[in-house]
Amino acid sequence: LLMIRYLGVGLISDAFTVAYRMPNTLRKVFAEGALSAAFIPLFLATLKKDEKSAMSLMSIAFLIFEGALLLLCALVMIFAPTIIGFYAPGFSEAQIAIAVPLLRVLMPLIFFLSSSALLAGALQSIGHFFTPAFGPILLNVVFIAGLLLCKWAHLPVIYLCGFILLGGLLQFLQHLYAYFSHGLSFGAIHTQIFITFAHILGKFFWCALSMSVTEVSIIVDGQFASYLPTGTVTLLSYAHKFMAIPIGVFAVAFSTILLPYFSRISTYAPKRLNFFLFESAKIVFFVMVPCTLALIFFAKDIFITIFVSDSFSMEQAHTAGTILIAFGLGLFFFALNKIILNIYYAMHETFLPGIVSALALAVNVAFNMLFIWTLGAFGLALG
Repeated sequence: LLMIRYLGVGLISDAFTVAYRMPNTLRKVFAEGALSAAFIPLFLATLKKDEKSAMSLMSIAFLIFEGALLLLCALVMIFAPTIIGFYAPGFSEAQIAIAVPLLRVLMPLIFFLSSSALLAGALQSIGHFFTPAFGPILLNVVFIAGLLLCKWAHLPVIYLCGFILLGGLLQFLQHLYAYFSHGLSFGAIHTQIFITFAHILGKFFWCALSMSVTEVSIIVDGQFASYLPTGTVTLLSYAHKFMAIPIGVFAVAFSTILLPYFSRISTYAPKRLNFFLFESAKIVFFVMVPCTLALIFFAKDIFITIFVSDSFSMEQAHTAGTILIAFGLGLFFFALNKIILNIYYAMHETFLPGIVSALALAVNVAFNMLFIWTLGAFGLALG
């Protein structure tokens, strides 16, 4: 609501959405998505055998992953116009000119979020969930405070990007404090730990493919949407955010809690995972089906009631509601995938989910090409 009141739906909102998408996409890979899925099971197994080796594993993971991210951040900031052109090939030069400085400010956010995710993985492995759960809350509080201040003081959107970056920094410092407070540390790197880290790298590639498929699909949708009327990129983003509420509140939280337990069970009683999968699927069904029905039946009413204003027209509300209906049809399956993926990762099986996700992405691209010219933004969401 604040984003629409502050940015509206048009050139600036589209530019911000595309600029923010780059660190957000990498977040699913190098933060709470693939990195956590590949790291937590092996860190937990190493911690059970030898605490010093686990601390050594954390050190090398931090150096390699975060070092690679810093290099990637530098490259993206240097070649920002090219990156924006890739994310939104249909953007005009004016839109690219607006988006480039925003991307350069926002890009370091992924370093803070990824560092927090590594520390959160270690904390979750020892049964501490408060700090990883509170981190996103802290980021959102700073984000909302920045929105209020920018709207009240009529500040340019680049100031909002600065607030988002500050929120990421505070989240990282919070995780770092909790990490040391619980007796964890960074150990000296020894030769044997490279073997374990090589396993993490091998699993990380397939985890990145399977865990980030939804985000990559959103990027693909954005690329197609950039050829549609101005504001379509923003409407797709806002509709997806509403679908992300039940996924984030329930499915992501539920699967995050389950991953360490799945990892423990797979080491001493793997057949018991059948029971956990069945019970988890039932819970997901009973929560997500009512959410799906609510989103479908009230999609247009949500946007008309909350967003219609001088900066958000009735026509845009109907378009956004239609997009949300299409997204809502897949809600149960998106949520269930979170659980099933963590079952595979707990068993150290990453190849099959990666292949399936690659096929799903290809299908999404095919449907986008089929639907975009007849169904517009609704067709992209349906694909």
